[in-house]
Amino acid sequence: SADKIFELADELANFDISLEFLDLGGGLGISYENEVPPSPLDLISCLEDKFKNRKERLILEPGRSISANAGVLLTKVEYIKDNFLIVDAAMNDLLRPSLYKAHHDVCNVKDKKDNLKIWNVVGPVCESSDFLAKNASLDAHEDDLIIVKNAGAYGFVMASNYNSRPKACEILIDGDQSKIIRQRETLDDLLEKEKIEND
Repeated sequence: SADKIFELADELANFDISLEFLDLGGGLGISYENEVPPSPLDLISCLEDKFKNRKERLILEPGRSISANAGVLLTKVEYIKDNFLIVDAAMNDLLRPSLYKAHHDVCNVKDKKDNLKIWNVVGPVCESSDFLAKNASLDAHEDDLIIVKNAGAYGFVMASNYNSRPKACEILIDGDQSKIIRQRETLDDLLEKEKIEND
């Protein structure tokens, strides 16, 4: 993709259009299922020769590699049906599994492993795509807290109020201290911006 961007910049230069910078976006991911994403050095060595004679400033966006591992989604098992754990979080809280079929490891907060079963972790939204994890090996029961890992990138920023669901709060953990840095939305928050104009 970098070659395509460089070609486009060169074509624009033929029309006397010069660019101050080239933004190549992301590309530095994290390991979700034991894959090995490129390291920053891998990316630099890949681009170094191609970019060394260019005048533009190079911009990269390594966001996911910085923030994905820094956040988790904590959710409670509300009900169990067949091989489904129905939890209180949903696709509106973490859209990546539904939208991209992205894999996020899950685990029980209690770290129980005595009675492992294969579960699909799903939300309560009336959508067939409302899932957070498929075929997850967990020891889980009603009221257990489940951690959905690697939710620090594209979690809250892609969250929505779909199905009139208030967005979750965000809690910052710093050592043994914790504090709420974003309040959970309420139904009043959802209704606040709605109004009917009187004639």
